[in-house]
Amino acid sequence: MRPHPSAPSRTATTTRWLKPSTAPFKAELIEHQGPWRDADQVERALVQWVGWYNTERLHSALDYLPPEEFETRHHRSQAALNAA
Repeated sequence: MRPHPSAPSRTATTTRWLKPSTAPFKAELIEHQGPWRDADQVERALVQWVGWYNTERLHSALDYLPPEEFETRHHRSQAALNAA
């Protein structure tokens, strides 16, 4: 099945979504912690950085909670509302 001609391509949509989210990654990891020996070293650093970014980093737009904790609290509050 072909997408509608006026629909944005999946690549364009994905790129628009990814661009803002890759800025911190590029600034905090790639540019500040290089030079890199090889792709394996970059991959290991990426896994560690994503773990930190999602589980430890405090985010001002999320009431200074890490994204993972904010999401957990949100799902709990939604479950409580649905149960009531």
